[in-house]
Amino acid sequence: MKKKIIKRGIGALAGLMVVLLFAMGIYLGDYYHADDSALETAKNGKELAHGDIAFGTGDEECGFILYPGAKVECEAYANLLQELSDEGIMCVIVNMPGNLAMFRKNAADAIIRQYPNIKRWYVGGHSLGGVVAAGYAVDNTDIIEGVALLASYSVDDLSDSGLKVISIYGSNDQVINMEKYDECYVNLPEGVETVVINGGNHALFGSYGPQEGDGRAAISSERQVDITVESLADFIYDKEIDADFLCR
Repeated sequence: MKKKIIKRGIGALAGLMVVLLFAMGIYLGDYYHADDSALETAKNGKELAHGDIAFGTGDEECGFILYPGAKVECEAYANLLQELSDEGIMCVIVNMPGNLAMFRKNAADAIIRQYPNIKRWYVGGHSLGGVVAAGYAVDNTDIIEGVALLASYSVDDLSDSGLKVISIYGSNDQVINMEKYDECYVNLPEGVETVVINGGNHALFGSYGPQEGDGRAAISSERQVDITVESLADFIYDKEIDADFLCR
């Protein structure tokens, strides 16, 4: 009897595992795909190990590594990173397993090693990607100078880290949890630059179409990308950010 109970228990556990794996497969297989313009732009980049995409030569002074938002294909950020690269900044988009940033938190390590000529490194991320990027940065303040949070926040305390931080989000963003954003604002250092894109939303940091639950944007995708690139470039180059963009 005891053996039968154990056998049934093992069978039930195995069945549960199969169901969970199946459910996980469905969840991870349902993600936001890069649109045609982003896929075309991604071809201009260099594919690195793990499917990461680089824009630039590697001889630039500054480098920026982007962690994508949850369940968003990495190529969706090609337009943003190509434009930022045109400002003279080496840019790399990290390809995440299952399109979830927490599965490769330390992805920046290998990228930084691959480009030893870059003198100043910054990391950033969109939505969940920003949370993970901030966690990476606070653990690596010896090599990371700053963090860019795109429609995101930091659950880690960066206030005394010595890191520079910029926070950018759209005024029409209905995906970001603003209650959590405000709660976590104390984790950011003094002097944090906060840019609110008037009419922008959550999805337009990438090129992957509308996102479920998001607000309707009152500006074009190109305009949101332009403002983001201008703000990021000024942040990285220690220039004064356009006062019309600043909020706090």
